[in-house]
This record gives sequence, structure tokens and C-alpha cells, in this order.
Amino acid sequence: MPQRGKLTHIERRILEMMAEGYTDKEICQSLGMAYSTLRSTTRTRVMMKLDAKTKPHAVAMFVTGGKVLEMEPDHFSEDQCPLSPREREVLLLCAKGHTDTEIAAMLGLNINTVRSTYWLRTRAKLRARNRVHAVALFLTGQNGFQGE
Repeated sequence: MPQRGKLTHIERRILEMMAEGYTDKEICQSLGMAYSTLRSTTRTRVMMKLDAKTKPHAVAMFVTGGKVLEMEPDHFSEDQCPLSPREREVLLLCAKGHTDTEIAAMLGLNINTVRSTYWLRTRAKLRARNRVHAVALFLTGQNGFQGE
């Protein structure tokens, strides 16, 4: 995994909780830390150590050991994954660090289509609490499907 520095125990726990779908507020309560401390930990230290652009990207790098950058949407067969090819594509682009705006431009979609169609469908199909959780479920196959 490309890292600029080794993750501390607390940083690993934060990433694990994010991958499990916990909100920032829940993470703060569970770990007994201030919201500002959590933000500085994830935004500054963890994201820099993982060379990640977004929280979903950081979690994707963490759960795949950095292999997310090599993955393609067809890595997950339709038989094994409840998502459509386009939903997989949107989810994987998010896991690779792209924003909704970038994803919309790359796929020739309206930003609202990415947000209100693909993200709503994807979260519902995976039963994910948020997009970070959806990325983790998709990449780890914790929702009943596995990559090839």
C-alpha cells in the first residue's frame, strides 16, 4: 500500500470505523475525541499517509492495500454483484478518489444523475449507510458478493 508514513493504531481504527459505515459523530463518540481532532486526523494525517484525495479513496486504499488503483469495473462479475455496470463504474471511480463532479464529466452525465440516481441506487442495493460504507462493502465483498 502506498504510504508516506505508517498508520497509528487510532488512525487504523478510524479507517475501520469509516469502512463499517460509522458517521464522524459516531466515531468521535466511540473514540472519545473532538470532531476537530477527527477532521485533522483524517483530512491531514491519514489522507496524506495513504496519498488519498477523499475519504472514500482513503478507505478504499486501506481495505485493498492500495490495489484499488488497479481495479476495473468488470473485476466484479454481474453474477456476484447486485450493481449494474454503470453503478459499479461510478462506485469504483469514487473509490479511486474522483469527486461526483469529476465522475459526471468523465462519464458524460449530469452531476444530479450521479448523486440522485447512481448513489441512491448503489447505497440501497448494498444497504450502505453512506458512500464510504458503500465503497468498503463493494471492495471487500461484505454484502454477499466477491470480486473474481
